[in-house]
Amino acid sequence: MVVVVLSAVATALSCKQYERNRFHTALMGKTRAQIDVLVFPRSASKTTAQLRADAKKENDKDYSLWSNVKLYVLWLGLPIAIGILGVLVIRARLWRATACVGGAISTGEFFAPALDWIEFSP
Repeated sequence: MVVVVLSAVATALSCKQYERNRFHTALMGKTRAQIDVLVFPRSASKTTAQLRADAKKENDKDYSLWSNVKLYVLWLGLPIAIGILGVLVIRARLWRATACVGGAISTGEFFAPALDWIEFSP
């Protein structure tokens, strides 16, 4: 049960971290735009937005496989997977603890080969 709770907390923390990152990225975007207005009024040099776009194109070319994958999705996958594993372990534990009708299932032997790596305490 602790694993499931920790998974939920980690998922919430990851979502909040992503929201804060997006806020600060938007804030810096507006700051760069203001710098462009103040420093490069009608200059022939590239603005910070143009420099960023050029860097993004180069990065996308070098890392075409990973450039479209959102990092927060990968980070959210970890606590969600841990939570799902926790639920499955709890469910397997309850399944073994309760007697169901019929042969191997009633003794809990149905899951025994798949769950040998898990030590259940009585």
